[in-house]
Amino acid sequence: MAAKINYEKEEIKIGSGLHVKMFESMVKARLFEERQLQLYHEGKIGGYLHPGIGNEAAYAGIVFALEDDDIIYPTHRGYGIFVMRGVDMGKVLAELMCKKDGCCNGQGGSCHMAAPQVRQIQGILGAQFPLSVGEALAVKLLDEKKVVLCAFGDGCANNGTFHESLNMASIWKLPVVFVCINNLYAVSLSFDRSTSVKSNALRARGYSMPGYDIDGTDYESVYKAVKKAANRARSGEGPSLIEVKTTRVRGHHTGDQGSYRTKEELEKVKRNDLIKKAIRKLTKLNILDSKKINKIYQKIEGDIDNAVIYANNSPLPSVDEFIEYCKQSLK
Repeated sequence: MAAKINYEKEEIKIGSGLHVKMFESMVKARLFEERQLQLYHEGKIGGYLHPGIGNEAAYAGIVFALEDDDIIYPTHRGYGIFVMRGVDMGKVLAELMCKKDGCCNGQGGSCHMAAPQVRQIQGILGAQFPLSVGEALAVKLLDEKKVVLCAFGDGCANNGTFHESLNMASIWKLPVVFVCINNLYAVSLSFDRSTSVKSNALRARGYSMPGYDIDGTDYESVYKAVKKAANRARSGEGPSLIEVKTTRVRGHHTGDQGSYRTKEELEKVKRNDLIKKAIRKLTKLNILDSKKINKIYQKIEGDIDNAVIYANNSPLPSVDEFIEYCKQSLK
């Protein structure tokens, strides 16, 4: 069985201020992605768009458990992580629209976004495993006190690079934390049909590292698990593998109607919305009330409106600029 974390022994606590920050970041990610979907259907965003709605608690736990200098390789649904880490929403949105003022000058698009200023790169699915291990090796050789976090979906966990990377990270005791954000579907293939174990955390045993199976709809649980694993990595004890179970609220991409999911399952998803779950927790803890929550929503909605204006006003790259970007990428 996957290990259970003894939070009391670790003495990992969350103050009221951090509770509020994580909640704000979750609401920001949710409202931002909902606006992205609206813009997609208006024809403002082209190509593919992979919503991360339902992963907000996992994103918040990951981002706030790490230090500013730590490095994150997010999944292809990582827009929420980008904005939680401080990337301007206008630049993220401009990138999704392939605009010149996007965080990659419109060249990365939805799947290959990068923001070096916050030490974050989003790459090809499955490619984040060897990249994160290489980054962690560099950190160790340079004797830096950084941690590399590699986030991936349950579908990627069956790639050969997953096993090769975990093995190498364990042999060399590299400062890397592997986090599987398991939303129970790899495109349309359910987790129980694609994977022989009940949790990817069980696979940690084969690579001599701790493995933890966490409720990915509870930001506090994710935060504590990632914090413990990051502390372990930073102290030189090596990697950990965490699986956070989430629910994919939307389809794999905007054109996926989810016909492979039952009506009962989708109704259960709506009932168990993690933002509502967080509101119940914070209300019970007397950290937030309805008035404060409404103010948070109003502030974020205003910020998103400004981001949309910024992205809409951003020009498309010229042909010459596009060619120059291509030349630079080949150097």
